[in-house]
Amino acid sequence: MQDESRISKLAVTLTVVLTGLTLSCTKYDQEIKLEDVRKSQGLVLRKTASGPVYSIAIRGRGTISGRARVTLMEEGSLRKTETLEGRVNFQWGGDWYGDTAELQYEPINVTGGDMVIDYSFATLE
Repeated sequence: MQDESRISKLAVTLTVVLTGLTLSCTKYDQEIKLEDVRKSQGLVLRKTASGPVYSIAIRGRGTISGRARVTLMEEGSLRKTETLEGRVNFQWGGDWYGDTAELQYEPINVTGGDMVIDYSFATLE
């Protein structure tokens, strides 16, 4: 019984580690720098490769003085959202089948900072 418990714990640990490695090793081939983090912005992410899209990876990095919110929209519906404050470091990824994605950035009480969005669309070609 103890061996089964150890094997189960090992399997969970390996799954967590491999998921983390996959996200940390993602190649982001495009980036957008927000011009002014004090202003609301809508950003359209576009694929550059040919072929049908099957997933997307997005990473936000930088520093925000204050609070802001970034939202990923899919065909007009909210897909993901993140509240940002201080050091910005978030990663999103998953299935995606469109050639574009829309991000909405909304400062709540931002007085300064900088932020970059790195992203990549995975395609079948």
